[in-house]
Amino acid sequence: GREDIPKIVTAREIDDLMERVKNAKPIIAVTGAIAKKGVAVNNIPVIDLETGGQRLVELVKQQLKHKNMGET
Repeated sequence: GREDIPKIVTAREIDDLMERVKNAKPIIAVTGAIAKKGVAVNNIPVIDLETGGQRLVELVKQQLKHKNMGET
């Protein structure tokens, strides 16, 4: 995959999540059904969209700001 594009990884099960995390870098956050299972993945934020959607928006904004600053 492209390492210049930050990703939001979604998964339903832990096996799917581990495979996707291994193959998708860099990762902004993990979300999807897996977020309701209380998993932790390294230092990657795991966000339940029902309760933490705004946090995900902020992480994306932060990533975009960081990326734009790096291109000046």
